[in-house]
Amino acid sequence: MNVPQPKKLKSINPARKLIPRKTHSQLLEGLESAIEDIYNQNASSLSFEELYRSSYNLVLSKKGEVLYETTNSKIIKELEIKTNRSLGKLNYNGHDSLESGQAFIKKIRDLWLLHISSMLMIQDVLMYMDKVYVKSAKKLPVYDLGMLAFRNKILLNPKYDLLPSLIGTIVDLMHKERQGYSVDRESLKTVIGMTIELRSDNTKSAQNIFEEQIKPAILESSTEFYRTEFRRLIKDPEIVSYSKQVQSKRKEEADKSKAYLSQTICKDFDAIITQQLISPLDMSYFNSVRNEIDSFLLESQFEDFAIVYSTLSSVPEKEKNFLEIISNHICAQGNNLINDIAQNPQTPATPKPKHLSTNTIAIQWVDKLILLYSHYHNFSLKTSIKSRDLQYIINQSIATIVNNNPHAAEYVSIYIDDQIKKGFKGKTDDESETILSQVVVLFRFLRDKDLFELYLRQRLHKRLLSGRPISRDIEASLISKLKLECGSQFTTKLEGMLKDIQLSVDLSQQFAAQQDYKPSDTQIDVSVLTHTFWPLSNVSTDFLQESSTDQIPLLPINLQNLSNQFSHFYKQKYSGRKFMWSYNLGTAELKAQFKNSKHELTVSTIQMMILMLFNFTQPEHRIGYMEIKNRTGLPDSELNRNLQSLACTKYKILLKTPKSRDVSTTDMFEFNQNFSAPSLKIKVPLIAAPTQSPDSKTIENQSKIDEERRVLVDAAIVRIMKSRRKLDHSNLVAETISQLKIRFMPSPHLIKLRIDSLIDRDYIERSKQDRKLYTYIA
Repeated sequence: MNVPQPKKLKSINPARKLIPRKTHSQLLEGLESAIEDIYNQNASSLSFEELYRSSYNLVLSKKGEVLYETTNSKIIKELEIKTNRSLGKLNYNGHDSLESGQAFIKKIRDLWLLHISSMLMIQDVLMYMDKVYVKSAKKLPVYDLGMLAFRNKILLNPKYDLLPSLIGTIVDLMHKERQGYSVDRESLKTVIGMTIELRSDNTKSAQNIFEEQIKPAILESSTEFYRTEFRRLIKDPEIVSYSKQVQSKRKEEADKSKAYLSQTICKDFDAIITQQLISPLDMSYFNSVRNEIDSFLLESQFEDFAIVYSTLSSVPEKEKNFLEIISNHICAQGNNLINDIAQNPQTPATPKPKHLSTNTIAIQWVDKLILLYSHYHNFSLKTSIKSRDLQYIINQSIATIVNNNPHAAEYVSIYIDDQIKKGFKGKTDDESETILSQVVVLFRFLRDKDLFELYLRQRLHKRLLSGRPISRDIEASLISKLKLECGSQFTTKLEGMLKDIQLSVDLSQQFAAQQDYKPSDTQIDVSVLTHTFWPLSNVSTDFLQESSTDQIPLLPINLQNLSNQFSHFYKQKYSGRKFMWSYNLGTAELKAQFKNSKHELTVSTIQMMILMLFNFTQPEHRIGYMEIKNRTGLPDSELNRNLQSLACTKYKILLKTPKSRDVSTTDMFEFNQNFSAPSLKIKVPLIAAPTQSPDSKTIENQSKIDEERRVLVDAAIVRIMKSRRKLDHSNLVAETISQLKIRFMPSPHLIKLRIDSLIDRDYIERSKQDRKLYTYIA
């Protein structure tokens, strides 16, 4: 029989020896003790791993709230102990001495730094509580809890009354620093950083304690300080010195803000300095320093100017006052230019002339005006001041000077003419371009640009027909600059004149190729001018003669033949064009044989006609005034000045009997066989027409301009009305001015007169319902 085997019994091990666990109270006590050690700066003896485990176990055991409250209580208790030990029960309401104030700030600093370093370690120990309990319970993290404890139980606690003392101390130390004392900026930086970190309440949108309570006190104290400082600084009689002190104050406050205050307060300090040190400056002060301003403007003291301008520009009203003084200064300098030229003419070392010529005055006036503009323009170029208002006031001042001179347009044109005639002698290409650019700047300031254009064409006309070599590049460069300023319509006639001369050169070459000239033959070069481009004077039009197959009277026979041949040549090339001769505008080159010398004479065409009367006469043969007049057909005025040029000037090609400077109808003339001159080539000058004074010439030019302006205003009004169909009076005037201001500034009165004229001519009509409304008549 089978007998079951007995089961093997398991061995029973002896019971383990249980390690006693710490209770929750023991864990809390250990953490409290650790917090105390941390505040006592004995943290090196602590095991942060064990402390972390203790807080971890408490949170796992649902004791997070107890741990949170215990921690808060312990932090508050330690803070109070340290505060009482450091500050005692003293009440600080500001300090009379610098040392006591700085000592107080250092104590607050040390207490805050101890609290911050302690909270960082406590935060690390209670990291698990922050992550689990605090998050689920929606409470403040441990670090923020510590900040709240410091704010409520220390800084804002009535028991210590620290905040009022702190505000008073900070304000007092800043005041002493402004007086020149040295303060502990590092301590101030730490303490003010504390007030920036601590908010006035627990909301995220709340301001920090610095912004809410300390900053207003600082700004109030600063305002009072600079109000007092103004009364001290204003005693300085020099605006440059005053401005430097203001800038120094700005720099000091900016440095202070950067060193230990909030960066946002820098703008507030700047505003206080502006309000207390700059805004109170009145016109009586500016009048008292006007001589100093004149001095640094005249002497180009750019640094002083920049300091004053940057100081005053922070207040628009004061900037305006300063710019007004600058404008008055520039205008005063400009208005004295004519008087300065009359008293100190820039002429060679010769006896002072009684009267300066118009050309001399014009050239010196423009020269000085260019220097004047460059001088003041440098204040915006060579300084850090990049102000549009400054450049505007400089431009407006120069424009006022320019337009206060009724001859400005003429003077600028004379200056350009003089420079081009001289070929910008001694100037490089870049320097020539610079001068042209400077002249164009003055042109930009001219109100009556159309009058300048007329003067410019009159002088370009003389240059192109003078027979002298001219620089086409310079002429073209000037015209292109004017074109950029005013558009192609403004320079149409100027460009046309240059084009005429170039085409005339080509025509003369083509004509000469057909003639097959011999060296001894008379040759002719013809300038064909488009009448609408060229400003032909009244004297010129007296000599206009329509070409025909008949011989042109007055000219020598060989020139008559050549003129007729050229007329035929031109009409074949350009059929249908009207071709007229204006022979008084030309020049002639003659080879003259005198008794002891030969010379090549450059004379006007009319002078050539007179001289040719003596070509085949016997020596000492005399011709009377009336015979010359009858044989040439010249009017008295033109004959007189040409005979004077030949017989009464430096080059006496003819001898006059009786000898005198004037020509009369009874005078007799003969060829001067004994004439001699050191130069082979001689240009005989033509005496200017005496019948037209500068004033009458100005009146004549103004009359032409007025007529052109009436046409331009009419055209502008018609263009506007054709586009708009209906328009009220004020808008029509405004648009007309806008279209024409690039050439000239039409007055509202002129526009009104032209509107009435167009209504009379049935271009536009007034509305029957509204007399100020105009309608275009198609």
